[in-house]
Amino acid sequence: IRERHGVPFFLRRYHARWGIAAGLAVYFLLLQGLTGRIWVIRINGLETADRAAILSTMESAGVRIGGKRNALDLTAIQLQALRELEDVSWLAVNLEGSIANIDITEWDKDAPKPEPTAPSNIKARRDGLIVKVEAVGGQAMVQPGDAVAEGSLLISGIVDTGEGGTLLRRAEGRIFAQTTHTLEARIPLTQVEKRPTGREILQPTLQFFQFFIPLYTSGEVPADILLEEADCPVTIGGVPLPVGLRLRRYTCLADQTVTYTEEEAATLAAEEIARQERETLEKAEITGRHEEVRLEDGCYILTVRYDCVEDIAVEEPLLLSSN
Repeated sequence: IRERHGVPFFLRRYHARWGIAAGLAVYFLLLQGLTGRIWVIRINGLETADRAAILSTMESAGVRIGGKRNALDLTAIQLQALRELEDVSWLAVNLEGSIANIDITEWDKDAPKPEPTAPSNIKARRDGLIVKVEAVGGQAMVQPGDAVAEGSLLISGIVDTGEGGTLLRRAEGRIFAQTTHTLEARIPLTQVEKRPTGREILQPTLQFFQFFIPLYTSGEVPADILLEEADCPVTIGGVPLPVGLRLRRYTCLADQTVTYTEEEAATLAAEEIARQERETLEKAEITGRHEEVRLEDGCYILTVRYDCVEDIAVEEPLLLSSN
């Protein structure tokens, strides 16, 4: 017999190399189990909406890493997402192999909202001196030069027809007024702060789809820490896969007494005022700024008064008495 051919002879030749067979079996099992699942989730069209909120809504609807593609009702997912996500006006989930593309369109915040059927009034949300009235719906109750207090009626939803009758309407418009805002920052010259001690703890974690397996921790993690995370996924063709490492770096913190000079306190106070200004006066036009600095009880205090022009209109439902 010179040569032997066939499956029995092939298997006999490699019977001692069971690792190859085991590897092939594991490969085909993984391929079978993972082909019908979602590996990657992409959000397209995201600008200002909350990414975490979108992913949370998608996960509750079944669109998640490791989720089954065939179990998804895409129409029901779209309707659920539009009900729960206030910043999204349109959403669709498109599946391309193991990639779930979430295409969204956000609401245009400057676009007028659909007119509701319920009548309303527009009142003042703060004190001010009226400089401009833009009444689109309803009847204007103020004019430039009027001083108003918080809660004053600016545009009424009760419109006089001129024939002894009235109509109920939604009050719409903008009322610009001169206003004042006062912001304050207090920086103690001596204070206790959490500062890094120089000790760091590493904790790498293996990610396999939605499963995270801690590999080791280089020390006990204390209560006061600063956490930094970095994901190192496996990529194929530039597409990150839900397989890889997540590296956590814990920086240990401890209470330390810190003493600031007046110059350092002034810098910190200016940064705090700038933060408050961004949050409070984002939509206001600042026409004047007056600063006052004082030291009081070991504290550097920066007080800033702003002169502004802003829209003080706020819409409220028009509630009618049944009596």
